[in-house]
Amino acid sequence: MYHRTLLSLFLILSLAFSCEKNQAEPKEESIFGLWRYQSGVNLQVFDNASDLFPLAHLELREDETMGGFTSRNLFHGTFTYDADSNIQLNVIGMTRVADTPWSAEFTKMLEAVSQYRLEAEQLILIDAETGDEYTFLKMSEDTCQPVINDRSAFNTLESDEFDLLEVNVLDNCLELLIGYGGGCKGIGVAVIGGEDYAESEPPQLAMKVVVEDNDHCEAYIREYFYFDLTDLQYPGSDELILNIKDWDSEVRVRYE
Repeated sequence: MYHRTLLSLFLILSLAFSCEKNQAEPKEESIFGLWRYQSGVNLQVFDNASDLFPLAHLELREDETMGGFTSRNLFHGTFTYDADSNIQLNVIGMTRVADTPWSAEFTKMLEAVSQYRLEAEQLILIDAETGDEYTFLKMSEDTCQPVINDRSAFNTLESDEFDLLEVNVLDNCLELLIGYGGGCKGIGVAVIGGEDYAESEPPQLAMKVVVEDNDHCEAYIREYFYFDLTDLQYPGSDELILNIKDWDSEVRVRYE
């Protein structure tokens, strides 16, 4: 009962945090930061495309250097922009892991865009010649919710039904794509750590996702949720392996 109450309070606070953030005074938007790819490239032309793009991201830095990941290859370069919303991205170098059609299209998009727009925590890159738009979501400390690292909660809390569709790590932030039945009210999501680390090299931590779904609508919803992994770092180690229940692959976190 205690831990169910703990989870409920956590979910209520998460919803309150979200509402408070929505009602706050709008912050001055900046082009700088880590941007996770959302949509724009026509994925229908690729087999299993949804499995290829989730890690794609772009980082724009204040010194006008950039870096990122195509979903298979790391890249770096420079960029220029101005107050008239013009932008040019210059890819200088890239790793050469066996590539995919998706990665090639992502790189082609970076080279083609010439304008940008900032809109509610999103960066929209625009190919002025074709009118195509590519949307990126800003990753920040505000995006990532805390993880509950509690052995007893891990052992006792149960979840409502959901599908864990994707698991990614972006800049010490755990990204989960969750599928669930709903469409009317939304859900509460918590990530629970088992607290006890396996002292392997690197150390390992068991985790699970707990969903509270009081939405009785029947549409199938796919939604991203983000959780901060910073406080889970094991002392003396710059890596951590997460073993997430109902996810077949280990998740490796690298701390800088």
